[in-house]
Amino acid sequence: MNLENIENYKLAGIIHNKIYHDIQPLLKPGIKLLDICNIIENKIREETNKYSLNPQYNNGIAFPTGISINNVAAHYTPNFNENTLLKESDVCKIDYGVHINGCIVDSAFTINLDRSYSTLLEASKEATDSIIKELRPDMKFQELSSISEEIVKSYEIEINNKFVTLKPIDNLCGHNILPWTIHAGKLLHAVRKDNDTQIVEENDVIAVEIFVSTGNGTTILDNNINNYSHFMLKDNSDKIPIYKTKRTNDMVNIIKQNFRTLPFCPRFINDFNKKQNNIGYTFPLNALFNDGYIHSYPPLLETDSSSRIAQFEHSVFVGENCNIVLSNQDYYKNPL
Repeated sequence: MNLENIENYKLAGIIHNKIYHDIQPLLKPGIKLLDICNIIENKIREETNKYSLNPQYNNGIAFPTGISINNVAAHYTPNFNENTLLKESDVCKIDYGVHINGCIVDSAFTINLDRSYSTLLEASKEATDSIIKELRPDMKFQELSSISEEIVKSYEIEINNKFVTLKPIDNLCGHNILPWTIHAGKLLHAVRKDNDTQIVEENDVIAVEIFVSTGNGTTILDNNINNYSHFMLKDNSDKIPIYKTKRTNDMVNIIKQNFRTLPFCPRFINDFNKKQNNIGYTFPLNALFNDGYIHSYPPLLETDSSSRIAQFEHSVFVGENCNIVLSNQDYYKNPL
């Protein structure tokens, strides 16, 4: 990895970490989920424009801020006018990303304001932190997955007067990150896979994340199209034709000019739409998806609808002699 990219990752991490500390006092019962997203994304814009020498695609926002509650694991962000409020008992996962010149830092944390699920949060955090401490070149992903599985399954939580053994989500994974590519091909499973031959390589940037559940330990796609909010332009975007509807063509131009291959949501399109506010984008997005020009990433739900899921995540640069946890540089910078 060249020095410029390393410095870009570091700056994105500094911004991410600053925002983490800034928003903590604001996360109280009764705040709108939409307001949490707006606060985080506005702070990313502000800090990126303050510290970056060049204008950034989508003002440094790497992907839609995920606000996933209880049995919703990931890929949910509120729409324009959503009024859902954060409750004390919610297990709320907050996942946001910052990029500088396409170098993305992806990090997440979970809150549970009444601490009724503190054991669940602790299991996810310990598993994530333990993997980070073991990351080094030539380390097998399979061994890291074993660490996760062993730690998570050692935890129990009392629910309705019964002790439940916690489970790592088996089909949600950590991943490596490349410039302009949030999921770059390597998958760090939370459960050991015997056929996993992947290894950690020097100069990898790896998003280490462990989802822990009180339920069945697996997720499915939400089938409610009204909840779909995460999209990403495919590499064949240069082949997108002129559509019959002006609205679709205008939206295509906004996506190409402002997001490149960064994930986006309708709220982001609206930020750049100078002609109308809060219009519906479902029809043109469906047209682009059906024609094969964008990816769609629906919310992921635990198969047990009464379950609760926690997630902690950090992005780590793996060096020859030193790891840098980009999203928490004050705490981690440990020689191997």
